[in-house]
Amino acid sequence: LMEGGYLPWKNKSVVVVDELEAVGKPLPPPPSGSEWFQEASGEWVLKQTESKDSPQALDREGDPNVVVHEVLPDDTLQGICLKYNVSASEVRRVNMFSGNSVHIKKTLIIPLCKGLTFAGKDSPSSQDALLHSFQSDTGESMIEARIYLEDNNWDLDAAIQAWKGDQHWQNKEQRDKLA
Repeated sequence: LMEGGYLPWKNKSVVVVDELEAVGKPLPPPPSGSEWFQEASGEWVLKQTESKDSPQALDREGDPNVVVHEVLPDDTLQGICLKYNVSASEVRRVNMFSGNSVHIKKTLIIPLCKGLTFAGKDSPSSQDALLHSFQSDTGESMIEARIYLEDNNWDLDAAIQAWKGDQHWQNKEQRDKLA
């Protein structure tokens, strides 16, 4: 080894912990959504529970290929991906966001199989696409786009027609004030 390299046996501050101290002591309580499981080797490991009652594991109605995950304050994209054994790019693709911040969403759709697509108008990706389409066609804010689309049951054409009607009314009101 080169001069100045780290040699663990020369480190005098190494503290040896006797694992026998832990024998007989109870395991700490498992985190929410987990339980302790003893493997055949006798080692205790944490396993995720399949509870349908917890908000982190709610199945999407009628679709066994996705899980709706409620984003908690201490959640990270990497942690969610590890929990559900899914890639970060799949989570980003399905939920239509970029970067690593999952806190921009209240819930995430977690695909349990690769390449999952959403076709219905109620899917998050379809709603986001409709919002962006409305926004680009009208120049309105995302909040206004959401209001018009929700009022028209996510029908883009009906929402744009309602917006045009409101614009026509607003222009008429402004003309009447000037006259």
